[in-house]
Amino acid sequence: MKKKMSPASADKAPDESFFETILKAELDLHRAKNADYAGQGNDPLGNFKRVAHVLKPYKKMPLDHPLTVALVYTLKQLDSVMWAHATGRCSVLHEGTTERFMDVSNYANLAAWIAHEQA
Repeated sequence: MKKKMSPASADKAPDESFFETILKAELDLHRAKNADYAGQGNDPLGNFKRVAHVLKPYKKMPLDHPLTVALVYTLKQLDSVMWAHATGRCSVLHEGTTERFMDVSNYANLAAWIAHEQA
């Protein structure tokens, strides 16, 4: 239920400092994590473009199917491993190669589970 404002508080501007703090934290997180995907001076949308390039031949794959979503997530994780290997970068979250491969495996296993459920 929406809280009613009293006439006195209706004239007072809301304190936006909390909102600004969240936005700043999100920007900092984006910049830190984006370094994993793009690297210094590279395309900040590079991971999306690389995955899109791999998906291009699969035009008939239904986007609204859970298996498609799981496969795309798996591919995104694999791209992360490959990009780290290609650039020699460590994750800003300090995920090593083993953790990244575990992510790939986890998503691949979830995709297999979905495929099994669909059979």
